Amino acid sequence: MKQKANSAVARLLDRDVNSLTDETVVIDVSVLGNLAEPAIKTSLAEVVKGATQQVTEAAKQEAEKQLQDELAKKKKEAAEQAKEKLKGLFKR
Repeated sequence: MKQKANSAVARLLDRDVNSLTDETVVIDVSVLGNLAEPAIKTSLAEVVKGATQQVTEAAKQEAEKQLQDELAKKKKEAAEQAKEKLKGLFKR
């Protein structure tokens, strides 16, 4: 069942839902009709909304991580450049 649900949601989101972190997905289900002709309706709007929030949060965290990595790299480069300039000043 999980595989089928993931597949259906993945088609809606055009994204692999196995990367989503929440274990619980809330889906509104309405069972209509009678025993001979049951009709089941679901509201996937909440699923899409929750998945979108998770994907957005994951992308935001990844962007922040990349920014921090780049900032650390630039700091290191600036420190090395300052060190080289100081060496040049004191050699004279």
